[in-house]
Amino acid sequence: MRGSMARLAACLLTMVAVAACSSSKTTTTPTKDAGTDTPAADTVLTDVVKPDVPVADVPPDIAPDLAVTDVPGDVSAVQGPVARGSYLVKFVMACGDCHTPRMPDGSPDMTKQLAGVPAMFDLAPTDPSVGAIGTPNLTPDKTTGLGNWTDDQIKTALTTGMDDKGKPLFPIMPYWLYHNLTADDANAIVAYLRTLPAVANAIPERQPLGFPFTVAAQPLGMDQMPLSSVKAGEPAFAQSQNGRYLVAVAGCVDCHTAPSAAGVPLPVDVTRILAGNRDFPASEFGLPTPPFPVHIFSANLTPHANGIAGWTTTQIQTALQKGLDKDGNKLCPPMPAGPKGPFAGMTDTDALAIGTYLLTIPPVDTGKIDPCKAP
Repeated sequence: MRGSMARLAACLLTMVAVAACSSSKTTTTPTKDAGTDTPAADTVLTDVVKPDVPVADVPPDIAPDLAVTDVPGDVSAVQGPVARGSYLVKFVMACGDCHTPRMPDGSPDMTKQLAGVPAMFDLAPTDPSVGAIGTPNLTPDKTTGLGNWTDDQIKTALTTGMDDKGKPLFPIMPYWLYHNLTADDANAIVAYLRTLPAVANAIPERQPLGFPFTVAAQPLGMDQMPLSSVKAGEPAFAQSQNGRYLVAVAGCVDCHTAPSAAGVPLPVDVTRILAGNRDFPASEFGLPTPPFPVHIFSANLTPHANGIAGWTTTQIQTALQKGLDKDGNKLCPPMPAGPKGPFAGMTDTDALAIGTYLLTIPPVDTGKIDPCKAP
């Protein structure tokens, strides 16, 4: 099982164990505070934070009024809405890992690109009437896909988790993070999906699961994302905000944050965002133990001594694109990185921006995490 697919399976099992999805909100897009001088999105600066210089010691004292910004991703490298949507879907949000069926060898079946997977997960394998969950057909097929959906219906599902019939999507689909997509990026994703070949691939309705999955999960807003210490007006501000946005919509929060306590309406613990130490049992991915440990814990992505303190932005870029840690060891699943993972296609600009952001957020300690080294 490839990286992000395993990630989604593990996150799914965690979601089932946590009754954490009790409310929905009207979607909004991040807006630029009128009182801040936010650089234009096309001025993302990759040469300001020198890639080989750790920046984790910058004090986290950014002004609170900069909590919500409207800085999209690497628009300077990917021009046009269809190209932008393709880039986001393929290399940032990794939609294909759940919405494209697999061949017997684990490679994606590109004849059914984004056409959905029937019964991808089964939470109650001993009961044929409960717990089977498929991933929807995202192609413009009019019978089995999104061909009869309006643009607004697609964007509503993407950012609020409500389908065309007003039913909540299962929160393994991180709409509660995609809530932060800018209007332009949400439109770009729709524009790209409209260009896909229509594939007839009927996906059965999700079998019943009961509360809390009868309601949509509460979105995690950009105002709840950790703040970078880079201030407005400083050279690396646009870069850090680009990274902050990408970390939100790429789903990093999902697997690098501990699950919330039962009864809390968000799927993750907002006091430990990006601090890792989330348990992913190797058995759930079909990984042999050894060489993999029985439990794989997600890394702490904050600049704490038990996290990424001492890393450089280029080392984070390498981790994303090549799946190697700062010592050259292969990262373990479920991290969707490496040459065959979706993050391999992330632009250098965006990968470095993520590094700049992560190295300038407040450090959070979730204890010492035993690293997993892939064979």
